[in-house]
Amino acid sequence: EALSMMTNEFRLIPTLQPVDMNNEFSTKAFADLIGEDNAKTIRADMGLNSSIRGNNFNYKIVLTDVNLYWDEANSAFRSKGKIGLGFIGKEVLNVYVDGYVEIQRKRSGDTFDIYLKADNSTWYYFSYVNGNMMTQSSNFSYNGLIADMKINQRRHPESTSRVTYVYMIASEDRLSRFLRRMEE
Repeated sequence: EALSMMTNEFRLIPTLQPVDMNNEFSTKAFADLIGEDNAKTIRADMGLNSSIRGNNFNYKIVLTDVNLYWDEANSAFRSKGKIGLGFIGKEVLNVYVDGYVEIQRKRSGDTFDIYLKADNSTWYYFSYVNGNMMTQSSNFSYNGLIADMKINQRRHPESTSRVTYVYMIASEDRLSRFLRRMEE
């Protein structure tokens, strides 16, 4: 339900520019991600529908165009420029948004942060560390939905006792620290 809120909010912003998914790079990358046959089926669906049919696509968020560079000082890959937001669940968006992506490899475990901003009043933040997915948004209903869930409902269905995956609201200072770090 939270991802549906996100999708609907991004769809309401008519000024977002479309991502060209028909170029050679995107076609190959999509086939590498989900297999050639699945990619052809989904591409056909994308032309006719705003969502994907079938069970061959199990990704929650797919970024389709991200330019990453290596930041030696922070030992991280960081994004530069607009970010292509392709899919949220099975919903097709294919729009460019402002924001940042940072991927770090650490001894304590890999981390990533994603900040997607459609306009000054519409943004979403995700931060993953050691089996914990933290999120926050400008959408108070989205934040409330996540915060009001019982702890046992915040686990991913495929989470196990050995490989945990829990989601929760990110603290305000986590987002502000990330934005400061990216804007340095």
